[in-house]
Amino acid sequence: MAYDPADLKLPAWLLGLLDRVVRMHLPLTPRWRLGFTRPGIIFVAGLSGIWAAAFYSGNNLLYLCGAMLLSLMLAALLQGANLLRRLPMPVLPVLQAGETRVLHQTIPLPTPVVCSGVVAVTCAVGGELLHLSARCHGHELRWDARLRPDRRGLFVAREMLLSSAAPLGLFVLGCRRSVAIEVLVLPVPVAWLQADGSGDEAGGFSGDEWHDLRAYVAGDSPSRIHWRRAQGEPLTWAVKRFSAADERQVKARLRVDLRLPPGMQVSAFEQLIGQVWFWVKQHGGECDIPGSGQPAELIIGEDYFDLADAAQYQSALRTIAGATPAQQPPAGSDGLLLSLVEAD
Repeated sequence: MAYDPADLKLPAWLLGLLDRVVRMHLPLTPRWRLGFTRPGIIFVAGLSGIWAAAFYSGNNLLYLCGAMLLSLMLAALLQGANLLRRLPMPVLPVLQAGETRVLHQTIPLPTPVVCSGVVAVTCAVGGELLHLSARCHGHELRWDARLRPDRRGLFVAREMLLSSAAPLGLFVLGCRRSVAIEVLVLPVPVAWLQADGSGDEAGGFSGDEWHDLRAYVAGDSPSRIHWRRAQGEPLTWAVKRFSAADERQVKARLRVDLRLPPGMQVSAFEQLIGQVWFWVKQHGGECDIPGSGQPAELIIGEDYFDLADAAQYQSALRTIAGATPAQQPPAGSDGLLLSLVEAD
């Protein structure tokens, strides 16, 4: 680990001067920039003194020391640049607006990295900044992040800013890389009770035996939660599903009308999409385990999805995340209708 000059008991004015220099970044190219750490400033100052003494005295030993330290500095810069240039990009999970998703992703590398270190990554997604951290060591790359988007959408991260002080901690090398990473952000689930009571399990039930579990969503009855398995955050909770509720409807179907009446606020449309996601979580399983729920069909506008099929389930999530108001009524005529338009 690099040595911190603060341990040298330097005067406050000198530490403040070092901090101002640390905040400066030198543009090397349009995509690369170079900054200094406190130890890096001390290193460069010492190296400059050695070269000045070598030129003044002509001492070959000073020339040798200066050349060795300069080679060490250039080798560190080259290794850091190679690390940032070849760093594999992560595969981001499905996110949900207003919910924190903890990412721990390990990627095996076919060849060992040139140097071990930590890389800070920042990307802009839908006007928000997502911060990730990559730890490289040997044949392993580990991504860590706490992702909390504020609004739903189907976004594509076009550029990432990477920075690292590896391998010596003397310089902060940063670069901008062009990428194409899709980020799927689902809406906040809005609990609702169906008029016919056939699909929403928030109402009453008969019998004490349950036949399977589904993911917990906000608004579920506390009596349905499997408390013996409830550990940690509500994201990991499970809710019991009873056979009586499954017998009422063999295959559920929801038709979603994407039309937004004139004069109605966009927040009403967002609530509608949140109700759709709530229904999908109940009938289609979890976003990471598609098709794990009961058989169900979803019609959003003119698009049809069988939630029991993994590929169609993922397509349904993409459609929910990127849904926008439409002009045409939904396809089909059977099933439960979810609409903002008043019936004629």
